[in-house]
Amino acid sequence: MIYFFISAGIFLTDCVIKHFVEKKLEYNKSEKKFNNMIIIRKVYNKGGALNALENKQEFVAGFSAALMWSVIATQFLLIGRKKTGLLKLALSFIIGGGASNLYDRMVRKYVIDYFSFNVKIKKIKDIVFNISDLFIFTGVGIAAFYSILTDRK
Repeated sequence: MIYFFISAGIFLTDCVIKHFVEKKLEYNKSEKKFNNMIIIRKVYNKGGALNALENKQEFVAGFSAALMWSVIATQFLLIGRKKTGLLKLALSFIIGGGASNLYDRMVRKYVIDYFSFNVKIKKIKDIVFNISDLFIFTGVGIAAFYSILTDRK
């Protein structure tokens, strides 16, 4: 049950932040925060990761929904299984972040992204994220780590 609350917390947190960003920030106006380490700016991602397939919004939304259902189904299959806590945590991160971005894709027809890292490498600096993205990346990383751990046994 705790994993459901983790997913719900991620979803709600990002939705609240996105609501604030949508109402209060001007589109693509940059503002540096946290000792200039983070750049806050509102942008809309109409495609998948890095705005890929931005002209295929329905495909991206459908594909995202299919992925979400497969991750949710996997989480349900793990209910009651012992020694899968790390994998359940990873899936909870992916579900919470993925659900928030999927909600945007289905309702708004774009995902609201709102921060980037102020680094010297321009290609990285130009990528704009949201909190959900970080949880998805972290969840995938934890799942990969879990896979490596369990593969060695």
